[in-house]
Amino acid sequence: RAELERLAATLGVASAVEFVGRVAPQDVPALINTASLVVVPSRWDEPFGLVALEAALMERPVVATRVGGLVEAVEHGITGLVVDKEDPEALADAIVALLEDCPTADRMGRAGRTRARDRFGWSRCVDEYDRLYQQTQLMEMSHD
Repeated sequence: RAELERLAATLGVASAVEFVGRVAPQDVPALINTASLVVVPSRWDEPFGLVALEAALMERPVVATRVGGLVEAVEHGITGLVVDKEDPEALADAIVALLEDCPTADRMGRAGRTRARDRFGWSRCVDEYDRLYQQTQLMEMSHD
């Protein structure tokens, strides 16, 4: 953290950057609510893009890297922007593009909320689990 704080000072952006440290899970929504967009620059395969979905539910567009579950959580050009990992220029360009185009960022945020609720909401999950359960029961019956 100290190294990043020095870098921010050297670049002259320290007044525009806040290093909040670890955030308790119950405080994440309030933090996301202060953001114009959420950046998830993961370099490792995320099994599931939970942070991206939390941002989407709060109508924030997401800029993420193309790894693991983030590609499922963020629909490029619709709910946010997805860039290749290890490409800091593309990441920076995507962030700047959304910060400079508020109408597009707002549209992506709204689309993200709709998509998150439709695709990852509890009723959909329950329906999918029920469908899998029914299939399992049918397969077991056919083997008897």
